[in-house]
Amino acid sequence: MQRITQFVPAYDLRDENKGIGACRCLMVLKGEKGAVHFVFLTGMFLESAMEHLYEVSYPWVGASGKFYYPNKPIGCDVGYHSSAPMYDGENPQEDPCEWLDGQACYCDGSGLLAQEYMEILLEKGSDAIWDLLEDYYQDTFNSQ
Repeated sequence: MQRITQFVPAYDLRDENKGIGACRCLMVLKGEKGAVHFVFLTGMFLESAMEHLYEVSYPWVGASGKFYYPNKPIGCDVGYHSSAPMYDGENPQEDPCEWLDGQACYCDGSGLLAQEYMEILLEKGSDAIWDLLEDYYQDTFNSQ
């Protein structure tokens, strides 16, 4: 299995009316049957975006009851990428899938599971996440 870690740059595109975004990290485990991923926001913004956030933001409370700050890492998604439907009625994504070497992609994920992974990442590090992704891969692709 191939382990891929990719950081997607932060952005400040307010002048184009496209907002701001933190640097994202993607941890992807790619195998013969498909791929699984964990995506999280690092909380790292461009300086211009941070200045704006400090002017207009304040901590907010998420659905879990925990406080979030503009620069706190947040889990976004744990999911799969498959070249075949994983359940009845699943439709493929419109764009070719980077993780499936350009094939059609059936994908789904969970933001709630990503929050659990985030806590594990913070407490135990990336090796624990790779172990979880390997289990998730086996559960996802070997149950079909």
